[in-house]
Amino acid sequence: IKKTPRSKEDEKKIFRPLMERLKAGLDDLEKALELQDRALIMKPFGQLKGLLQSGRPLLSDVVIIRVKDRLKRYQGAFQLIRFQSRQSLGIAILKAMETYLRNKNFDDVIGQSGHMTAIIEDLRPEDDESSQTLAEVLEKKAFTFKAKAERKNRIAELSLFVTGIILDHRQVDSGSRNSHRAIINNKIYKAGDQVTDKQGEPIKALRIVEIEEGTVKFQFEDEDFIRVLQTR
Repeated sequence: IKKTPRSKEDEKKIFRPLMERLKAGLDDLEKALELQDRALIMKPFGQLKGLLQSGRPLLSDVVIIRVKDRLKRYQGAFQLIRFQSRQSLGIAILKAMETYLRNKNFDDVIGQSGHMTAIIEDLRPEDDESSQTLAEVLEKKAFTFKAKAERKNRIAELSLFVTGIILDHRQVDSGSRNSHRAIINNKIYKAGDQVTDKQGEPIKALRIVEIEEGTVKFQFEDEDFIRVLQTR
């Protein structure tokens, strides 16, 4: 890069303030690293890189090398703190997703998965093994929570009206299901049957697991849920 000759005016108005900002940025970065302050460290590190880039035509090679050497010495600590910051945020999001799922706030679970995606995308370009492993763990756990929330939403949308249950208490062979019947959406089913839609087509991944007095247990995509008998 061709260096721009500095006039006395440039020295006073541009170069000296630039050097002061570089020095202040390095001091701020060093203090932030000593304090292990995740919020403070990100700002000066990024600002220093920007100052080096924008001020390069005015800075001597010696100054650039010295600043880069200082940044390089801090790079390991910076990466560790940045990793810990992402890790803490990722864990917090997983805990939030788990809480929302437990409280049946399924849309909030799905919403949190978007924040997790941003963290994972931020981790992917890193070339260290720890970042890649963290990305994989966060992605897997977040996907599990999201998939369960989406499945719960689909279950809630299923139109299943249990309007009658016929109990048959006759003795059945060992290992056999009982002969109870349930009237669901004006059709009669027994345990093990796959539920059909209005056109008589089987609803994918939906079957009846168990019929008991007052309740019918269904399974949808490996998730068990119960519908109660509707009384007028």
